[in-house]
Amino acid sequence: MTHFISTPAALATCPRCRLPIITAHDEGIRVRVDLVPLPDQAAEIAALLQGRTTYTRLRNGHLVTRDAPRIAARTLTGPTHADHRCTGPKQLTIDDLIGAQ
Repeated sequence: MTHFISTPAALATCPRCRLPIITAHDEGIRVRVDLVPLPDQAAEIAALLQGRTTYTRLRNGHLVTRDAPRIAARTLTGPTHADHRCTGPKQLTIDDLIGAQ
């Protein structure tokens, strides 16, 4: 059996758009989600229809992917966050590479 790394979520800043985000590893994949949780199920459906992945932030601080079986089971409790879609520049700038001073 292969075990993938999962880490507690931490506050961070998106290096491109400078918005606050939450980052973690979920089942071996680096995850970046919007800081503000989705307010309700309708917002999650809208996010999913936009092609975004949603995650539940558990009490232990880990982010868990909300796939179809997990959503249907309704066993994950905690705030639901959508993956971060950066609104920053499309092309890297020098500030992206060295950080804004």
